[in-house]
This record gives sequence, C-alpha cells and structure tokens, in this order.
Amino acid sequence: MIANVLPVSPRVALSHPVAAHGVLVLCGGLIARLAANAPSLPTGLAPLQRLTKTMADASLLEPGHRARITGRGELADLTETVNVMLSRLEPSGQ
Repeated sequence: MIANVLPVSPRVALSHPVAAHGVLVLCGGLIARLAANAPSLPTGLAPLQRLTKTMADASLLEPGHRARITGRGELADLTETVNVMLSRLEPSGQ
C-alpha cells in the first residue's frame, strides 16, 4: 500500500534535476511492490506453465493431449484456443 501512495504524495515531488531522495522513494516503492507480489508469482504462473507443458508434449502421433482450463480471462481463452488448435491438427479419424 505504501508503494502505491508514495509516488503521488504531495510531500514527495521529483525535482529537475532529479534529487536523490526522489529516486530512492521511487526505487523503494518498486522494491516494495516486487516483494509484496513475489509470493503470488508461482500460483499466478502455474496455468501458464501447464499450458507450456501441454504444448511441448503435443504430438500428432499421440493425439488427445489437452491443457486443463482453469479460471476465466485471457489465459483461459488462450488455453481454449490452444486446445482447439490441437483438435484441428489431429487427424479426423481420431
């Protein structure tokens, strides 16, 4: 929360030329955001890792590999599109 408030605080203004204090505040805010978001990265990237694995394992010689679609949004849409593409690439007799 502090990282979101500091850059817009009236007490923190960047001067011209940029003062060292301003740079420290902005860098501190960035570091705070990265530290706050770091624990959620593995969970957030898990669907993308599953999709990557499915794409790497896809083979026309062994049809049927599909990525599991979880959640909603752009990543779910991308997963569905990859699954449709794999279906189109497979021979129609399968």
